[in-house]
Amino acid sequence: MASRQLHIHLITLQKGSTAQDVLRTITEGLIIKGRPHGWVHQPHFLDRDRLLAHDWHLFLVTMEPKLPRETLKLVKAHLTIPFSLPKDQFEQLQSDSLSRPKASDRTPLLPQEWQGGDIPKSAITSAKHGSLGPGELHLDQSMAEFLSNALPVELVNEPVSLFNLFKYKGSSAIHDDYMEDFRKGFGNSAGATVRFMGPVSGPLTSDDDSHVEQSWDDANLVQYDTIWHYAYMLSTDLYAPMNEKKVSGLDDTCILCVSEVEVWL
Repeated sequence: MASRQLHIHLITLQKGSTAQDVLRTITEGLIIKGRPHGWVHQPHFLDRDRLLAHDWHLFLVTMEPKLPRETLKLVKAHLTIPFSLPKDQFEQLQSDSLSRPKASDRTPLLPQEWQGGDIPKSAITSAKHGSLGPGELHLDQSMAEFLSNALPVELVNEPVSLFNLFKYKGSSAIHDDYMEDFRKGFGNSAGATVRFMGPVSGPLTSDDDSHVEQSWDDANLVQYDTIWHYAYMLSTDLYAPMNEKKVSGLDDTCILCVSEVEVWL
């Protein structure tokens, strides 16, 4: 099946510029647009300094590798990540870009204790002694506080997306198994939909330097019905062994919280 080359853009805006100012300058080839709201999981080493150097204001996926000149006038910092998708995934993204993100109609209600608009204390675990490995996720107090406060109050019950980059230990086989378990275990119960999953096809680059590191292996974007559905998933006994499996196959990863609803026009 033929693949389509696409480009992820992380953007920090110039002072006085807004997301809507930027979006008005991009008249074609825009597939996904969203507002980042912080790192759920920071990279350990690969491109760490560059990914964490700025507070990102926009997350875009475009068909073209370069942003329009008028767009760049509004941009203070900019990173680009090239990746590719099979034709059917690309066409689905194109179709989805025409409508506002919405929750899945197949998702069951969260347990009663999760329906109060916050994370129940009973779901929060003790913090791990020592640093977390690449991809290791626990709903400890710091994670619960981050997820509870990452989004503006008007967005906490709206769909939210998690953008991931992956660097594997050797092959992607372990992560492929994890993704299959994820689809079976959490696709419906967490309101989780994999928006895209495809290989990164080159190093992360910026407009103003020639710094090049080895590239990541894969990129994906997963939408959850709400931030509470993501937190609930992390709290379950089912997710813990899945996460352990994922960690065993990763050299590095990072996860960025993105609201597509926030910048929907």
